[in-house]
Amino acid sequence: MNIDEILKSTGIIPLQETFEPEFLPFKDALKTELASFKIEKESFLFNELANLDTFRNRMYNGIVTILKGKLCHYDDNRLQSSQRLMLLFDKYGNPTMLPYNEETAVLLSLVADLESKLFDDIALLNLTKWVSNLKKANLSFDKLMSDHRFEYLEKEYPPLRIAKLATDSAHARIVDLLQAQILINGKSQYSQTIVLLQSFLVHFRKEYSIEFKEKNTKSHFNGASIVPSV
Repeated sequence: MNIDEILKSTGIIPLQETFEPEFLPFKDALKTELASFKIEKESFLFNELANLDTFRNRMYNGIVTILKGKLCHYDDNRLQSSQRLMLLFDKYGNPTMLPYNEETAVLLSLVADLESKLFDDIALLNLTKWVSNLKKANLSFDKLMSDHRFEYLEKEYPPLRIAKLATDSAHARIVDLLQAQILINGKSQYSQTIVLLQSFLVHFRKEYSIEFKEKNTKSHFNGASIVPSV
């Protein structure tokens, strides 16, 4: 995939020439994201890692969603249990957007606190299996992440989700710049360019996903062993 060709197809090359200092970080971020995507999708280990990360995030978000729903519970005991648990989750913050190792560390501490301090509350709200699956997935992720075969990959490229955040940030800076040009300098011709830019990342990510699928690369990971029975 040629990033310059994709940029050209969107009609924003003239903008790139006008705002070159802002576009250089954006193009670098696109290249990094594309490289991270290829590494993760073509690597058996990264497929396993991505599946485990997706699963532990689903368990975390599922627990939080359940707790929020029980904050209006008719039973006072369950209401108080929900409140105590939510205080603990709020204390740790949402770890699912952190870099891999940071998320692992937060979840290890969170689960330890849940099991040692609020076990009765977990049981009362029927969250035992959810916490157990969260713990299992996080420990499996941590064990796989320690595999020495990840060492050279991490030094060259970040995980895909982190690379995407960097791309989104660089993209947003260009959009902000154009909006300022419209508001301050009256350059209304940039309105259409903003529309093109806002659809660009969708197009870019769709293109590299299609390219990958055409290669018929398949994941060998079977995550059935960590699917929760809830």
